[in-house]
Amino acid sequence: MRKFLKCWQRLPAKVLACTNLTLICLCCLVIYIAIGSPSFSARHAFRRAEKAELVGPSNILAHIRPDGTAYRHLILGDDGNGVILFAYNRWNSDATDLLYVEKTGDLTIAAAPGRTFFATKNGACVPVILFDSESGAIRAELDLTLAAEYEGEQCQNTYHLKADRRYNGCFIFTLQTSSMENLGAEGQMLFTLQSITGNSMADTQDMKIPATVRLFDEANNLIREEILFIQSAAAKAHTEQNSSP
Repeated sequence: MRKFLKCWQRLPAKVLACTNLTLICLCCLVIYIAIGSPSFSARHAFRRAEKAELVGPSNILAHIRPDGTAYRHLILGDDGNGVILFAYNRWNSDATDLLYVEKTGDLTIAAAPGRTFFATKNGACVPVILFDSESGAIRAELDLTLAAEYEGEQCQNTYHLKADRRYNGCFIFTLQTSSMENLGAEGQMLFTLQSITGNSMADTQDMKIPATVRLFDEANNLIREEILFIQSAAAKAHTEQNSSP
């Protein structure tokens, strides 16, 4: 041991410095692996999630930080055939989720992914995204008619949402509601919306959400109005299977 220390002390200062830096880097690498190799940023986590789900790489359209949600980041992407919504919370893996939705023509609607059962909460915030290819549209309106069964009763409500163009390729609406008590039936409707457009294992095969989209240009002229029906991936697959010869 003494011989080793003497040899170590005889090394030139530059060699000692390089050796120490190398050892520090190796220690940092070992610590990084030991703590689970966390992502360096939300976008880094997004790219990792794309690879894990075998989708993308997509063109990132927007990266927002919505208030009132369980996640801290929402990243929106477009890979040509489909769109991606990635909710990310570095400190809460349960709030992190990637949703891939195949495009439904020029207009595609999806709610941000989430697993919160809003019926037992007194407030809810659900970003709803309209992906579009109308470059001349600077403002959009969205009418969503949500329905669900809660405690044996059927409930329904239509939400009128508005959004200005902030990012190319999409409009971001916010469906937000609050109550002094539990949201109950309204919370169940919002949960159903996320179940239909998300990765939920719930039986949503027979569910459709009617949505009316209106797009306006800079002069506030209506340039497009279209009625869409939002369906789950299972419902779309069932429809395609029944329509195939």
